[in-house]
Amino acid sequence: MSVTLAPGFSTLNVTLNSLRFDFADGNVDNVTPGVVISISEGGGEPPPPAAPATVEIQGNTLIARATLVEGLSNAFPVDGASLGVLRFRATSAFDGAQITFSKVVFRDGESTSTIEPNVVLNLQQAFTNAPIVTDPPIPVTVTDSRVVIEWGTNKPSNSVINYGTSRNDLSLSASNDNLVVKHRLLVEGLDLGTRYFFQVVSTDAENRTSAAFPLGGASFLTRKRADTAPPRIQQGPAALGITLNSAEIILMTDEAASVEVSYGISESTLNLSQSRTSTELIHQIQLLGLDSGTTYFYKIKLTDLNNLSFETRLLRFTTRSSADTKPPRILGRASIVGRAFNSGVVGWNTDEAGNSAVFYSADPAILIDTSQIAGSADSVVVDESVNQHRVTLTNLVADTLYTYRVRTIDASGNVALSSPFDFRTRAVEDTTKPRIVRAPIVPRRTDNEVIIAWQTNEPTTGEVQFDTTNAIFENSDAGEIFSTSIHARQKT
Repeated sequence: MSVTLAPGFSTLNVTLNSLRFDFADGNVDNVTPGVVISISEGGGEPPPPAAPATVEIQGNTLIARATLVEGLSNAFPVDGASLGVLRFRATSAFDGAQITFSKVVFRDGESTSTIEPNVVLNLQQAFTNAPIVTDPPIPVTVTDSRVVIEWGTNKPSNSVINYGTSRNDLSLSASNDNLVVKHRLLVEGLDLGTRYFFQVVSTDAENRTSAAFPLGGASFLTRKRADTAPPRIQQGPAALGITLNSAEIILMTDEAASVEVSYGISESTLNLSQSRTSTELIHQIQLLGLDSGTTYFYKIKLTDLNNLSFETRLLRFTTRSSADTKPPRILGRASIVGRAFNSGVVGWNTDEAGNSAVFYSADPAILIDTSQIAGSADSVVVDESVNQHRVTLTNLVADTLYTYRVRTIDASGNVALSSPFDFRTRAVEDTTKPRIVRAPIVPRRTDNEVIIAWQTNEPTTGEVQFDTTNAIFENSDAGEIFSTSIHARQKT
């Protein structure tokens, strides 16, 4: 840039606010130096001194200048105050870096103060092909010597839990090599009444490993008394997805248990059976090869990890006499029930059980052609048959408008596909903790169980700790904390 002063002008100050660099690969980089350029004509008055930059970089040194607000204490360094926030913006080609803050020097006109924090800042790329933990790990069953931990990832990967009795020493591990997106892992051989800390890690088929989650570790406390109670059914059982020749038995238990369904066409002769050994709490047992238009009787036997059993009363269902050709109906509209700067949770309800699929793209045109939607758009498919659907989308771009459609297929293969809807990801990461907006209440109680309900301002997981004395919450070593966890991903 060349500037020539016109007659009558002796000096000119130009502030350079912005520079843009266009690279050959199409990337663009913007900087805002805020530099003042002083231009003078020979023999004129000397220009005023350039104002010092608020932020200046000299080699490996970053200089930040600030002025104390008038009226505040002149004590140095400033206690309880902050000069500002360091933000780093990377180009699309950035694949990670590490910055060490080895020395920080505070200077004013009269004094100098130095600290050496030796803080290491790891900068990660915005996108990763490694698995991402989308559903945080929850201890769904805790006994005196065992725990079942459940979590979710955005792509099929193995399951690893690193754990130990110290947050700084997770030297024990349990693993399963099956590549799944819904992870449930049993850890055995635990000590009675002991607090354990843990993190989960998942590696995909290309040997790409997720970051250990959660970053600071989570914990659980084993029971101080041996488990002598058999498993109980919390929801169900129910026969859903009934077709001409099949049915699905669904139930939810209060702890991990194996399930055996004995069934037949006579109340006195249940000569057929299907069983499933699982660490899950929600059980789905498919009964195939049934006769159409026929009433079947069935019983369910539950056996937990300590070989304690429970058996239901006799139940029944009737298969369809004609084919089901009616697709599920999406109740209301699909909506975004959770949103972050790089992810979103889509939720919807249907009048009958079916799987869950979300197709999405930043290009709305891709979602218009229903014949091409499955091959062109990004998608997440969950095969679990449910009426209340929740699907997490990950690896999204911040502050970007996405178009999405949801799909549910019932047991007979009938398809329901929604209209397109839009949502925008957050511009910055959400660092605000969820808030309880409706205090916990007990809407239902019996002689041996209660339901506790509360509402938060955003979708969360939930945990209830309970005992017969308040002292347990004042001193973690006072006795046993009983707890139950849910991974509801909803507001209640």
